Amino acid sequence: EGSVFVYERRGHRWHRTVRLGPVDTHAGASFGTSVSLSGDLAVIGAPASNAVYVYGFADEHWHQLATIRSPAGVREFGRAVAVDGNTVAVGAAGAVHTYNGRGRLWSLTSELTADGAGAAFGSALALAGGTLAVGSPGPHGGSVHVFARRGAAWSRTAVTLSTDAGSGMGRSVALADGSLVVGAEWRALVFERRGSAWEQTAALEPPGADESFGTSVAIDQRYLVVGADQEHSPAANAGAAYVYARSDAGWAIHDKLRAGDAGIDAGFGASVAIDGDTVVAGTPGSGHGAAYAFERTLDDWHLRWKLVSRWRFGRVLLALGLLAAGILFLLVPFLLTFESSASGILPLRGLLTTPLHLLLIWGVSGFLVLPVFFLAMPSVFRRGNWSLMRFGIALFIGFGPVALWLQPVWGPPFFVVALLFNGLVVMLFGLHRAGYRLPRVDEMSFAINSGVTRIVGTLLLVVLLIGDGVLHGERGIDGQFLAVGRLLIVVPMALVVSLSIYGAWTLAHRDSEAARQGNTGSDAPQQSDGIVPFLLLLAVASALIMGVELFHIVDAFGGLLRRMNTVFKLYYQAWLLMAVLGGVSLWYVGSRWDRRVLVGRLGVTAWATVLVLGFGALSYYPMAAITTRTAGSALDLDGQAYLLRLNPAEHEAIQWVRGNVPRDAIVLEAAVVPCPDSPDGCSSYREAGRIASSTGRPTVLGWEGHERQWGRDGADLVARRNDVRTIYETADDDLARALLAKYGVTYVVVGPRERASYGVDGVAKFGRLGTPEFGDGGAVTVYRVGAGGLS
Repeated sequence: EGSVFVYERRGHRWHRTVRLGPVDTHAGASFGTSVSLSGDLAVIGAPASNAVYVYGFADEHWHQLATIRSPAGVREFGRAVAVDGNTVAVGAAGAVHTYNGRGRLWSLTSELTADGAGAAFGSALALAGGTLAVGSPGPHGGSVHVFARRGAAWSRTAVTLSTDAGSGMGRSVALADGSLVVGAEWRALVFERRGSAWEQTAALEPPGADESFGTSVAIDQRYLVVGADQEHSPAANAGAAYVYARSDAGWAIHDKLRAGDAGIDAGFGASVAIDGDTVVAGTPGSGHGAAYAFERTLDDWHLRWKLVSRWRFGRVLLALGLLAAGILFLLVPFLLTFESSASGILPLRGLLTTPLHLLLIWGVSGFLVLPVFFLAMPSVFRRGNWSLMRFGIALFIGFGPVALWLQPVWGPPFFVVALLFNGLVVMLFGLHRAGYRLPRVDEMSFAINSGVTRIVGTLLLVVLLIGDGVLHGERGIDGQFLAVGRLLIVVPMALVVSLSIYGAWTLAHRDSEAARQGNTGSDAPQQSDGIVPFLLLLAVASALIMGVELFHIVDAFGGLLRRMNTVFKLYYQAWLLMAVLGGVSLWYVGSRWDRRVLVGRLGVTAWATVLVLGFGALSYYPMAAITTRTAGSALDLDGQAYLLRLNPAEHEAIQWVRGNVPRDAIVLEAAVVPCPDSPDGCSSYREAGRIASSTGRPTVLGWEGHERQWGRDGADLVARRNDVRTIYETADDDLARALLAKYGVTYVVVGPRERASYGVDGVAKFGRLGTPEFGDGGAVTVYRVGAGGLS
């Protein structure tokens, strides 16, 4: 029904004191959608049930004092709440209701609306003293309505409209000491009270482009905090929070807060709060569910605490931790020398391959391979082959990734417990078959069929995990269960994986039993020798395709490209496996086809149509790739023939370097090319490091995209890029000599790319530092500097 967890700070630690839930059972899963604290009162909204719950703290405990139900005809009552003293404000669709009271008695004092605000009015609330701010965000603007209390009633004192603040203005509001902060997309606006009016004094924007900036705001005297729950760095949608400090000159950014362990789609900063020197940022993303508390020391904010729900499988997690530590200890020699841009594996969120896309990619492979799969299944499930243990383990392997995606937190402990439970049952069964009797254990384990017990228990746990994962997983804008769409794609793949593993295992076991018993009849040992590896390879290929739809490797890419390398690398392996299986399948099906069904023109025409469509589909990609990749190029096996046409001088220089420069000599060339996007030039995939990539000779800096993908430090890349520019542009011989020596450069190339990127003012010094070895005075000149000024 939803929960609210209360933490209390004692000294330097936060302690969870209680978990609050509604006394009645009508709150639904929305209990805790909105929360507000004031002194000993806590107000909690549950808009799905149109109710607000008031709790009071007394005698060292929290007690539910009252339930405030929505007036007739009001929707989303409780989507925002605010409490100050004995006043409670409740936001609903298009209205705000205020209540006054104490203890268990609360009475409605006013219903506030605004002309033209629509249902968004009441989405955000802030209440301080006699001032109430109501947010009304909209897709093309928005507004904030400020009300002042006059006795028991409220009157609107100002309406803050914005036509230049962008969309979403008013999606978050905060009040403190005559200051009002309003969140909008891309910015946060600060207003100060001047008498009875409000004057905008600042418009805060994030250091980088981030439309989620302004998701949440909080203010307290000298500091204010703005949340951006979809800030893309270092992981896509990990989130961030920005702290601004007030000075005589206005508001200036003071710090940027992040959670170092927040993964993709964490949503850090979805909610923020500040009190004195403490800032708390909520992180509700799937698989996270945490609050990070920061504390200011001198002029810096430091992460001090992470508040999470309690673990229930502490001992199991400890055992898993010890096991992981042991494995890592054994892998230390390998890990110390291994380099990769990958930093982990995370569940795939927010991206879903459409069924049509999968059909276009894998439809032909499935058309070729699945017939053998279906032809093999009758033999797999033949009477006498059934094994509950094999089937359960195969399902465990096939659907394990799906359950882990649905339950990234509870999935691993569940699998460990399931393995331990099944291992215990198998051990007890073995003891029982060996003749040992354990009366009490036998009564518990074998009073009913142990297999049925395992099936029912495991299925119940799996259904609960999947149901919980669907209910609390990805949600669409309209609240639809996005996990269902992904399950519709991956569940058939998981079935193929499970049945393929079970089929290969079953057929191999049957053949081995036949060989052991010397059976030479219809169940000859070798009759399934070809199907067993076929099914195993099909299981691996299907698992690779399914895995790409569930997880992605965290690497240098982010945003919509975050699974680009994952798809590329795993699809490549799956293509190879499916190509091999497709050839085997054509032979297998063709060798067992009854040619008598093809007698007559209709049969021949049907078979010819299938062949033409199949081979046509198979041929489409290579033919399209040929025409695409060769457009505007000569049909030549020489990959540098284009360069001979476009830049003959550089082509000649490349040939000279190949024949005259030692393989380990470092050749310096332009690291950037001119581009309109940057005055300092851009790193080009096609042109940066062209001589190095064409000859295999090392250079100071190649294409930065690949450098970053392979884990090169970004600061080092910037330093190298600046040093290359200095070498070419400076007229100071000593500075150039020192930088050339720093990188061990032996040859320097000066050609059209270098002149266009760095100018010609510094070219003359290379004649003083070395000697031209190629193209002296020509379009491209290669200087040898190691034997000249550097020697």
